[in-house]
Amino acid sequence: MPKYSLCLLLTLLALTSYSQESRRYLGQHFGDHPSWEYVNEVITYQKGDTLFYEQNRYNRFEVKDPAKPAMKQRICLLKKGENLCILYDSVNYFQGAYTFEVSSDSDSVTASSNRSACPIKIQKDSLPYVSTLEALELFLRYEPLHVNYDQLISFGISPTNDAFRTFNLKVIGELTVADHQKTRNCLRLAIISLDSANVMDSRLLIDKATGETIEKEYIVIEYSKPVGGLKSIGYERLIPWDYAINLEAIPEPSAGNYLEAAISLWEDKGDKQEILNLIDKAFEKEPSISTVRAKLDMLKRTGETTQTAEFIDRVLTKTTIPDFSLNQIGQILLRDKLYEQAYKILHANVERNPNSFIPLVGMARYYSAIEDFPKAKGYLVKSLTLDMDAAI
Repeated sequence: MPKYSLCLLLTLLALTSYSQESRRYLGQHFGDHPSWEYVNEVITYQKGDTLFYEQNRYNRFEVKDPAKPAMKQRICLLKKGENLCILYDSVNYFQGAYTFEVSSDSDSVTASSNRSACPIKIQKDSLPYVSTLEALELFLRYEPLHVNYDQLISFGISPTNDAFRTFNLKVIGELTVADHQKTRNCLRLAIISLDSANVMDSRLLIDKATGETIEKEYIVIEYSKPVGGLKSIGYERLIPWDYAINLEAIPEPSAGNYLEAAISLWEDKGDKQEILNLIDKAFEKEPSISTVRAKLDMLKRTGETTQTAEFIDRVLTKTTIPDFSLNQIGQILLRDKLYEQAYKILHANVERNPNSFIPLVGMARYYSAIEDFPKAKGYLVKSLTLDMDAAI
């Protein structure tokens, strides 16, 4: 059974005098990047007239580090009589690679991000305002949902950053679902944009009795370069807090299934060699940066780094691993000061991909790491003669 997140446990222990809930979700995000599967750990608690929400998101196929979640979000909602106000909503992705924060009072909303030159301030209109899908879930805890529910809200901020966007919240169905040996009576809620942007549209499946979100589907827009402006979709479903994968129940396990089983076994202090064997199965199923990173990480954690050289030789037999992934593997080895193995990977990458600038930059980083700066400069100069756009 996977361990509770230490961070969330400490929070829960500190808040025993208040009403609180803890939930876990499995999620998957598809878009202008490889599919990302993740685990969300969420707690909500109430203190007086204020409702708090804390979410930590972890890569599903990596050992969880509570100090470094892939994403963390904190929301505070104030209820005064019939009035609801999102006091703040902050999101932090990948230790600051992208941050977004909203704060509000009764009259206006201020939003800022590390991709904006300065904060923006927008006056509220007559509609209820929510900042994110997660803030909407808090808002709905105070809404009397029913089969004929139909409500307009101001949601998020428009693409031009000068106005809110209007959405229609509408219950579009009522159904009974079987959820981990429990039967739930649920409402299906559609969140529909009323402008041409057509992003942030979502659907929630909400338990009528508890108000919990059982499933969610969402559409977002990606701002990553060089493929900015593309849409992505995501899906999350509620799981028991003690959920663990059962490989025997899966006819043909995927690489991700094997990685998840290995991580589960590691968190349960299972047999080290069995853990490594599971990751080997993932690697043979799908030789990729994800499976290689998992194996190198677990070799360190289990103290079996003497197996690294043999594993790198196996990696080099896989001809389907692209140049940018081989470069990433080389950088991991450089970070761990495994210079001989890093050289094997990075040098092979140059030989396999002579017309790509990426392997040349990788070799420049290798020579910089061992302080042979003339050779590092030579590789960088040569990389400038190649077409960088062709590698994107």
